[in-house]
Amino acid sequence: MTRHRIKLMRLVSCTLMMVFLMMGMNAPSALAQKYKDALSGAREAVEAGNYTTAYRKYEEAYRGAQSAGDQEVMQAVRADFYDMAAAASQEGATTAQADQALDALTSMQEYVEPEPELYYYMAESYKAKRDYQQSIAMADKALEIHRGSKTDKAKIYFVKGEALMSLNYNKEAKAAFENAAYGSYKARAEAYLEQLAEQ
Repeated sequence: MTRHRIKLMRLVSCTLMMVFLMMGMNAPSALAQKYKDALSGAREAVEAGNYTTAYRKYEEAYRGAQSAGDQEVMQAVRADFYDMAAAASQEGATTAQADQALDALTSMQEYVEPEPELYYYMAESYKAKRDYQQSIAMADKALEIHRGSKTDKAKIYFVKGEALMSLNYNKEAKAAFENAAYGSYKARAEAYLEQLAEQ
């Protein structure tokens, strides 16, 4: 082989190596763009009321972010689900809204590790549907895995207390409200405790 040919082969090899390296460097950013686009698509689908598409896109975004180790996007997906659930399980929520919240949470449960917030919102949603036994069961699951402060746990005990009270399990409701009497739930829990003491 001539020197010229050897130099040419080295030049081609170096050029090809540079191309492959550049392609490899762009792959993570292309992946990131894909799951971020999925998150945007999920949010647009929610706005349009197309929850089936939204849940699929959220899963795509979460799994992509998970494989890339992108905690920020993973947290954004969880926050969006909890926002949907909170909106659909507020005081005075209809059965349809509670069903919508449960659909979202059940969908999320398929790919996100169980966490207290998930079960808390399920408890709220079941309470809105007047399925008090399920509400209590979800609150108990939340309490079982909760590792935060008493103030943070108060909301879980509060929803459990309301469900128990609705079933006339007053002794158990009293115990739940005693544990809920912290932070922003203190006044409301104490009001329920006074009401139970009068019975």
